[in-house]
Amino acid sequence: MCWTGKGVGGCHLLPNGTGLNMGFIVGPPVAVSDGTLVIRYKSGDVCNIRSEKKLYHSTTIMFHCSLQQVLILYQW
Repeated sequence: MCWTGKGVGGCHLLPNGTGLNMGFIVGPPVAVSDGTLVIRYKSGDVCNIRSEKKLYHSTTIMFHCSLQQVLILYQW
């Protein structure tokens, strides 16, 4: 799974049952001027992308207030 013992982080569970560390919390949640609440994670597992330098997974979660119930938007 994603447990690393390094602190609070995001975990993406893959269909094969393994976990992908999506990053560790950078700081407290931030309230943006439009009312959005943002939580950022960084320094997750190394991306599986061929590159000259190592790239690491990071995650940003944004909470928006709405008068309507909407579907979750998941961008990968």
